[in-house]
Parts: sequence; C-alpha cells; structure tokens
Amino acid sequence: MEEVTAQAAGPAKQAQQGFSLGDLFEHKPGQRERALNVTMEAPPGSVGAAINSPLAIATLAVGGVCAGNAGDFYESQRPLLNSPATPENIDTFARLETANFAAQEDCSRNVGGLLSAQDRAAIIQKSAEINQHQGDWIRQTINFVADPFRSIFKF
Repeated sequence: MEEVTAQAAGPAKQAQQGFSLGDLFEHKPGQRERALNVTMEAPPGSVGAAINSPLAIATLAVGGVCAGNAGDFYESQRPLLNSPATPENIDTFARLETANFAAQEDCSRNVGGLLSAQDRAAIIQKSAEINQHQGDWIRQTINFVADPFRSIFKF
C-alpha cells in the first residue's frame, strides 16, 4: 500500500513543482553553448572556426536539447580545435566527436548519431573552405545573430 501511495504522490509532487522541458530530456544545461563558445574563441583558419558556423546554426535550431556532454568534449579538444583546418585535423575531430556521441547514454547519442564521421567531416570541410574564401566575416556575422537569440531565449 505504501508503494502505491508513493507512486501516486509522484505526479502530484511534479505538478506542485511545475514542469519544464528539462524533465523530458536528460542533458546537461549549457553544454552546446559551451561548445559554441570554444569554437567562437578558436582562431580564424582553425578546425574550431570551421565548426563554429554549423554549430551556431544547430544551436539556434535546437538550443541545448540532446547536447550530452558536448561542452565538456569541446573543452577537452581545444588544442585540436585551435589547430589549422587541414583535412587530416578535420577528419580526426569528426571521428572523435562521432565516437563521443556514440558513447552517450541520453538522447544526444541518437541526435549525434544522425551524422556519420564522414558526413560530419564533409560539413566541417565545406565550412572551412567558405571561411577561407570569404574570410572570417561569415563566422562573425553568424555569431552576432546567435548571441542575441541565445540571450533572449536563454537556450
């Protein structure tokens, strides 16, 4: 009888405390935003600079939902992210990030698994080529757009 009472009290207790989207997803708040900050700090022409624009767009689209440990991972990869955006460095990062998502136990495993390492590397490589041809102004513009949205909606 006590077990049934405890189970029935669960929804009532949740109703008293309120409901948030965080109740639906297991993720660490701010992880994608931390990853984005690492790439914003990366120098022009680096792997991080190449990742920054696609990551900023993803952050605008989904916020911090299903981010897993992205911020922790990006922080741990800062030396690689600050290195030149060569095909080898991009491939290395894409493989590491894909493996990191595969090791997650929350919804970020499925979301991160939508891209293979090859597809992830192709996106980063295309972004690096755009940055090389257009200069760093595209990244700066996307970050300018991303910052107000993040401030207003507090992703």
